[in-house]
Amino acid sequence: MLTLLGVMGLLIVFAQPERKYLLIEFAEESWFLDEDDKLLIDIAYDELYRGEILVINFLSEDEQKEDFKYRTRITAKRAEQVSKYLLYKKLKTKNIFVEITPVHKGNKKISLSNVAYRKFVRCGGTYAMIVRKPLTESVIRAGCSCIAFSGEDACVHTIDPTEDQYIACPKGTIMMVPAFTFIRKDGNAIGCNRVTITVKEFYSTEDILMAGLTTHSGRKMLETGGMLHITAECNVEELKIGGVNKIKIYIPSSECKPDMKVFEGKRDEKSVNWIESSNGAVTCEDFVPLVSDSNTLVMEQDWEGGESGGGNGGRMETENPYFLLEISKLGWINCDRFYDVKKKTELIVKTDTSLHPTVVLVFNEIRSVLGGHYFSPDGKVRFYDIPDGKEVTLLAYSINKDKTSVTYGFQSLTLGESKFETIEMTLSGMDGFKSLIGSLEK
Repeated sequence: MLTLLGVMGLLIVFAQPERKYLLIEFAEESWFLDEDDKLLIDIAYDELYRGEILVINFLSEDEQKEDFKYRTRITAKRAEQVSKYLLYKKLKTKNIFVEITPVHKGNKKISLSNVAYRKFVRCGGTYAMIVRKPLTESVIRAGCSCIAFSGEDACVHTIDPTEDQYIACPKGTIMMVPAFTFIRKDGNAIGCNRVTITVKEFYSTEDILMAGLTTHSGRKMLETGGMLHITAECNVEELKIGGVNKIKIYIPSSECKPDMKVFEGKRDEKSVNWIESSNGAVTCEDFVPLVSDSNTLVMEQDWEGGESGGGNGGRMETENPYFLLEISKLGWINCDRFYDVKKKTELIVKTDTSLHPTVVLVFNEIRSVLGGHYFSPDGKVRFYDIPDGKEVTLLAYSINKDKTSVTYGFQSLTLGESKFETIEMTLSGMDGFKSLIGSLEK
């Protein structure tokens, strides 16, 4: 009777671990799956954590009072339609099951035994669909296929790895690198007397957006104090930080914020996910090292206002505070804090996905750029667990390969006022796009 269901697993289940449930309410005697029904399935599946199970039922309260023949016939047809849509979503058949609750004509459940199974085959039962989210399934971010940052603004220094070194970068980053910090990735000592350190700084909204970066840790929202990408090389061979060594980093800030932490970035195909580091809390500092062009401290120099570099151990007082953090790994580094979302809402966005645009929410009041993710076969983008009532700019953009033009669209909105938005994208020069994202700066 059910050709599609025949290729899927058949479950006759009476006791299972905790599951999540979805009821699709059809019109009486109908098994037509409309767009609203499909959206409910998309959202319910999207909210599953890896390894969790979704049970999709089909009978309304009134239909549950019908006789078992009606329940068998109508739920079987509805299960067939839902199974087709699940396959259209590109879910693998090994993760889609049919669950049938067998019943006697007396409307009682029967136990799972050979005798009971034979009775079930004769009398039918109520169909439901079971969907399991694989442990290996990952979120597909609505972003560029690569983190598309340029090396033009990179801060590059060549240092002596056997001496304490200090590095100052154009956007304000200051690094303190102890002697003998670096080793080869196989754990052996390095064999060169010069190490090249490359630092890429992402502090402004423009920096973050042009790099395709966002501020999330798993499903949690972050407020960033600044992002860095740091590498160290010896004769083109990438190095790592060895042993118990740590590099101190000063990151410029406009204000001191509590609860900032160090996050390390794990890059996937379309985004960087930030994972909290074990390197301890971030502190705020009003004095930072004064660094010379030769990567050493300037110990003897008078400062405007009478402060002495030497009197402060080679440090100068700054107008705005700096975040001070320590790292024990190179790569993606982020100074963040978790943002407490007290009242949550969601947003579903429809846009032209043919150019695989990056779709983000840029927050007005805090430095946070949240990326959306694809969750439906037709390319809708979803943002979930976002703060209700916050003002944001919804931005969709795709930077062309020549880096001189961009296709983009944007809207200003208040989260929670509408859960569905459509954003149109148009082709523009890069200057116009940079002017727009520059206006979003906090």
